[in-house]
Amino acid sequence: MVLIAALIVAGCAVVSGARLVGVSRSPLPQLAALAPWTIFGWAAALVLLAAARSWWFAAVVLILLIVQVSWVWPTRAAQAAAEPRAEAVVVRVMTVNAFVGAADADQMIRIARADQVDLLVVEEVLPDLAAGLSAGLGDELPHLVRSDPETASGTMIWSRWPIHPIEPSLGAGRQIARALLHVPGAVPLTVTGVHTMSPGHGRIAGWAGDLDVLVRASARTTGAHLLLGDFNATRDHQPFRRLLATGLVDAAETMRTPPWRGVTWPANKRWLPAAVRLDHVLVTPSSVGVRAVRVVPIAGSDHRGIRADLELTPKPVE
Repeated sequence: MVLIAALIVAGCAVVSGARLVGVSRSPLPQLAALAPWTIFGWAAALVLLAAARSWWFAAVVLILLIVQVSWVWPTRAAQAAAEPRAEAVVVRVMTVNAFVGAADADQMIRIARADQVDLLVVEEVLPDLAAGLSAGLGDELPHLVRSDPETASGTMIWSRWPIHPIEPSLGAGRQIARALLHVPGAVPLTVTGVHTMSPGHGRIAGWAGDLDVLVRASARTTGAHLLLGDFNATRDHQPFRRLLATGLVDAAETMRTPPWRGVTWPANKRWLPAAVRLDHVLVTPSSVGVRAVRVVPIAGSDHRGIRADLELTPKPVE
């Protein structure tokens, strides 16, 4: 039993170690994203060592298990964002990665209508999908902002209320759309629709650069701020933790559910279940609360979407 436990510990140490040493080269980002799952491995090893009465080894594994649990435990800021807010203005938002335009437009339209979504952010949009969504949501979500004003592709934001594009100043080619949303009765809300590069082989520098751009943009954004989309990152990646450190919380963490609940990717593999949460809704907890969050399966996409009910601070009475 001790040998089996040692093998489990070695595997968990590789994955958890990737979270510690950083994500400068492949496959460290991929390994780090799986770190929450090592909780089961550390726990299994602990049981085996306790049964074998290998107490010193078990004590070390217990400490490592506690460390791993602390990494996934919701922050105080996330817990505060879940507290009910009096007289808040509720806004329902949804984000979907369209998988290079392959996602089912009709299904997204049905969900947006049935769930009365107020703000829809879609990544990896192609012209045909953009036209279909705009036609189908024209009455409910008539206002549109896109990451690339010259084309009907990239990251797009559809809104129920007037939404005004903000000059991103984030560098050419980035699939990031920024806008100022005016919700009746609420303070203005800066919305950032996010799609970062994926951290595959040869793309880690670009991925980290995209997240660093978001860090700088978030740090200089005042007032209520909402970032949602496909970050291609989790809390187990250093660049993403730097983004959270600018004063943001992940809406999913406010629900006090373990990190393997609400995973979003991959969603199109029969032989491989969804294992990581790459898609997020991030908010400034001082001015945006979180009432509910759930994942939304979307046919044709390799990501599950996320729908969240947010509570905006009311506009001061003049």
